[in-house]
Amino acid sequence: LWALTYDMVKSMTQDIIDKLQLNGSVNSVTSAELPLAYISKGNRKGTTLNLTFQNYTSYTSGYFELKEKANENSLLTIRKIPFTTKANGISELTIPVKDNYEGSIYIYLNNTLTDLVYLADGSWNIEYNKTSTTIKKFNVLNESNVSISNEEHRLLRNVEVTANTKDYISIYKTMIGGGLEQDVTKFKNLIFKGNIIGTNTVKITLVKKSITNWDDQYSYILKTSGSKEYEIALKDFKSSKISGDITANDITAVNFSFINSSGVNVEIIANLSKVRFTNGNAVYEPMSTAISIYPNPSNGKFSTQFLSETSTPLILKVIEISTGKIIKTQFINPIIGTNQVPVILDNNFNSSGIYFVTVEGDGIKYTPTKLMINRN
Repeated sequence: LWALTYDMVKSMTQDIIDKLQLNGSVNSVTSAELPLAYISKGNRKGTTLNLTFQNYTSYTSGYFELKEKANENSLLTIRKIPFTTKANGISELTIPVKDNYEGSIYIYLNNTLTDLVYLADGSWNIEYNKTSTTIKKFNVLNESNVSISNEEHRLLRNVEVTANTKDYISIYKTMIGGGLEQDVTKFKNLIFKGNIIGTNTVKITLVKKSITNWDDQYSYILKTSGSKEYEIALKDFKSSKISGDITANDITAVNFSFINSSGVNVEIIANLSKVRFTNGNAVYEPMSTAISIYPNPSNGKFSTQFLSETSTPLILKVIEISTGKIIKTQFINPIIGTNQVPVILDNNFNSSGIYFVTVEGDGIKYTPTKLMINRN
C-alpha cells in the first residue's frame, strides 16, 4: 500500500507540473517578477473554493475557466464563472466546486489570462491481490446534492466495488490532494453509510504519516450487518504495537479492507457513501421486516424477497388463513443483504384461497404477508 500511495502522489505531482507547463514554463520568481493580477492564496472548505485575488490593475471584471473532472472516473469538462474584483486592491473570491475531484482554474481579467491554479482532492483507489482477485466494477460517484456540515470532515464522493476474491479487496481514500496529512483530532467518530454483501468483516485502518510500518497502524475490525449507517469511535481504533488511543493529527488516508476468510472464492459487493469524521452520531435505520411476494396472485410457484442483517438460518412457512394449517415449510440459509427465495407448492395441493407467508428464525420475525393462490 505504501508503494502504491507513493507512486500515486508522485504521479499527481508530475501531473500538476505538466498541466502548468502546458501554459508556459514553470520557474521560480521573485516578488518583483509577479504578474499584476494573481491568486495569492486559497483553501477549499467543503464544496467551496476560497481564493484571495491580488489585483494591481484598474480592471474589475473577469472570469474563471475551469477544466475539471467531477470524479476519478469522469471525463474533463469546461465551465466559466464570471467574477468582479477590486481595482488596485485585494478581493476574496469563491468558486462552487461541489464534491469534484480535480481541476485546472484559469483566471482571466479583462479577457486576458493572468494566472492559473490547480485544485485536487485526495483520490479513491483500490488495492487487491491480482493472483486471487478479479475486479468486476470499481466506480467513484459524485453526490447529486452535496450537503457538508462545518462540524465534519468529509471524504468527498462515494465509491462502489464488486469483485470475486479468495482473500480480500481494499479501497482507500487519501485525505486531501497531494497525499498530505490531515488533523482530525477535534472529531470523535468515523461514520459512513455502507451496503456490503459477501462478507461481514471489514478492517478499517487510519493511516498515520508518523507510523512507517503498516502493521503498526491503528485499525478496527467492523462486523457489518446489511445496509445501514455505521459509526466507529476513534478511540476504538487500536495499534498492535503502540499502546493508548490514536492521536489523529496526521491522517493521510482511510483504508477499508473487505475480508473473505472462507478459503473459497466469493463475490463481494461494497458500496460506501458519506464517509466522514464527525462529532455527530449515526442515524439508526431499522431494517425493513417486510416480505415481498411475486407473482401474487400465484398458481403455486412464487418468489419471496426480504432483507437480512445476519446469516442466521430461517424458516419460511405458508399457512392457510381459514384453518391455520401449514401447507409448506422451507428452510432458508440467508445471506447478509437482499435475499430472493423461490417457493414451489406440492403438486398435490389444489386448493385456491388466501394464505400467510411467514419467515422466522432465532430472535428474528418478519411481518407475515398475504398470498392469494389461484389453482384454476
